Amino acid sequence: RIDFDEGEKIIFDLLLSLKEDILRLENSLDKNKELIPLKQKGVIESLNFEYLNFLDTILEEDKEYYLRFDLNNQKIAIFIKAQSQTLAKIIKIKPEDKMAFDAFVVEIQRNMIRNKKGQE
Repeated sequence: RIDFDEGEKIIFDLLLSLKEDILRLENSLDKNKELIPLKQKGVIESLNFEYLNFLDTILEEDKEYYLRFDLNNQKIAIFIKAQSQTLAKIIKIKPEDKMAFDAFVVEIQRNMIRNKKGQE
């Protein structure tokens, strides 16, 4: 774990904000590009660094799927393998998408810890 002093934390937060702004601009420029529609849509009920759990039974066990979703104004594309009708393991993801996805999971976990501490 890296601890930042006050000035470094401000710079780090500004850099993250700039990156998000750049991604938002890139995505708005890319909106004109039509993506091929996918056959199915689903709602992710829960997730962690390696697995996604869907709300409905939309998967066939051991079948591989291509999945797309927006995450903090960034389009994420991954390949998953169904472990059950609702649970899937991420089997392929681009490095830059993995960084964004992992950061999202960490953010969710931190929020859950804060909420739990607040209830005690």
